[in-house]
Amino acid sequence: LWAGIFYPRWLPDLNGGLGSPTFFYYPPVGFFLTSLLKPFFPNDISGAQQVGVSASAAVIASGIFAYLWIKNLVNTRSAVIFAILYMITPYHLVSDLYIRSSFAELWAFVWLPLILYFTHNVINNRRWSFVGLAISYSLLIMTHLPTTLIFSILPLAYAAVEAAAGQKLRRLIIVSCAMFVGIGLSGIYLFPAMTTQSSVFI
Repeated sequence: LWAGIFYPRWLPDLNGGLGSPTFFYYPPVGFFLTSLLKPFFPNDISGAQQVGVSASAAVIASGIFAYLWIKNLVNTRSAVIFAILYMITPYHLVSDLYIRSSFAELWAFVWLPLILYFTHNVINNRRWSFVGLAISYSLLIMTHLPTTLIFSILPLAYAAVEAAAGQKLRRLIIVSCAMFVGIGLSGIYLFPAMTTQSSVFI
């Protein structure tokens, strides 16, 4: 990115200088966001400090977005407790960060409550909620595909359950359309990842 390539795919320095097509297949958002920290760490050649700060930012952002979503359903104190619990859940914090170092999955936890926040706003017909849902869903797709596959039913179920009786189908359709737009927005990553798998061993 800092070399002026808007959407880097090929990593030329991996595999002893032979390169790697990593970002053709691996969702890039967590790493692209981390690269924004580079100017603040000019001596961090390996990128370890940048990754550490980015991981911390992901955990904090996940708590903020969890609070934004859940405060629509419960009181402020309960929302704060929920957000803290979301941040320190063993799978989220211990497994993803400290045991497996699953950086992409750690960042995926940021977008889950944000998607539910915008889904809630779609249900309540709030301005810009469609755009917010589409963008947050595309960020999830471009962050971690297995989480996307597991999670994608939840916004639809949320709309089906939470929408008013006479509005369920309409809100479900709007949520579905926003998610399809999110798929389109992530097409720069998703289309090559899906159509060129025969070229590599995944």
